[in-house]
Amino acid sequence: MNSLLLLVALILSSSFQDTHRKLKVSIYYEALCDDSKKFLLDQFYPAYSRIGSNLLVDLVPYGKATHELINGEWEFQCQHGLSECVGNRYQACGLALNKCQDKQIEYINCLMGSVNASSQNTLEKCASKLDVPAVDIMKCSQSRRGDQLLAKYGDQTHKVQPMITFVPTIIFNDSFDSDIQESSLKNFLETACDVLQNKPDGCQKKNFLNTPDETEIDDFLGSVKNDDKGELDHVSEDKERRSN
Repeated sequence: MNSLLLLVALILSSSFQDTHRKLKVSIYYEALCDDSKKFLLDQFYPAYSRIGSNLLVDLVPYGKATHELINGEWEFQCQHGLSECVGNRYQACGLALNKCQDKQIEYINCLMGSVNASSQNTLEKCASKLDVPAVDIMKCSQSRRGDQLLAKYGDQTHKVQPMITFVPTIIFNDSFDSDIQESSLKNFLETACDVLQNKPDGCQKKNFLNTPDETEIDDFLGSVKNDDKGELDHVSEDKERRSN
């Protein structure tokens, strides 16, 4: 029995140490924001493929939206309109339905790399990355739970100090630093590697990404097959959606 307890203690201790050696990266973004797409596709995802096991990723799909509780129901206004609120819900619900970080990243990368991150076609295509049925994500996004998840991300976003004025905003270890923000937008891999105490193999200089050309991400998005048409017509207003 004592040997078993010792083994469990060693395993828990190892897990605790591994967690605390990781760099927490919080990314505040929104579904239809071009700058968010550019960072996540061009900087974060390639870096994650190299050093993801050394990161604790906190994705916050809300951005410059607002939310208000009216007569017991959440009302949202998103920077890029109702479609972005739908896209943010898809992401919030997907993140809640599968907590595996690697699968979350694949799912978000699929959504953000699609022509329309708020279309039902996109959701059906990307849900497989998460190993969650698209219908489950859709039901969540149209339910009170979807509202609650998005409101929670809104509360988290509004608590950031100083107040978020640009998306994406990148925060390391729960403390905003303007130099980290600027550097991450230019070269996230190098910035994260500078902060990591135990450098993984992915932090070798040869892996560092150059600052991307401003047109590269637009060219990439333009080359994506246009199979994401068919934006949700049946979701016209938050209030109407909840009443049905």
